[in-house]
Amino acid sequence: MSEQHSAAPDGQLARVIYRSHSLLPESLDDRTPAVTEILRIARRNNSETGLTGVLLFDGTSFLQAIEGDIVHVESLYESIACDRRHENIEVIEFKPIAARAYRSVPMAYVEGLAAERDTLGHLRSALVAAGGVDVSGDELPS
Repeated sequence: MSEQHSAAPDGQLARVIYRSHSLLPESLDDRTPAVTEILRIARRNNSETGLTGVLLFDGTSFLQAIEGDIVHVESLYESIACDRRHENIEVIEFKPIAARAYRSVPMAYVEGLAAERDTLGHLRSALVAAGGVDVSGDELPS
């Protein structure tokens, strides 16, 4: 990712959206502590770096949007890409943005989208439901 955006000026806002397959335990009782820890760390770190976003998890797949200063977004994504709690990571979008969909949500969480985990329309809905603004149009891919 760094090569792609290394010429971007500091302070440029960017958003990355990716999906991946979870390697967390399948049992709800076994995976809940892991998800809780992911969210605790994400919220703490995102608060420190000024990142915002949403994590959607249906028990088998993650879908996440992260936004903020491009340098911090790139750094966090590189760390996430190396995380052994998931695999088959696919970047759906990485681009500069004019404004955040989240203004003050370090990491919103939406659970249970099993039937429609591959639809970005649900990501739009989750962004709105979790406290973001409506990002209809070209802000998110169709």
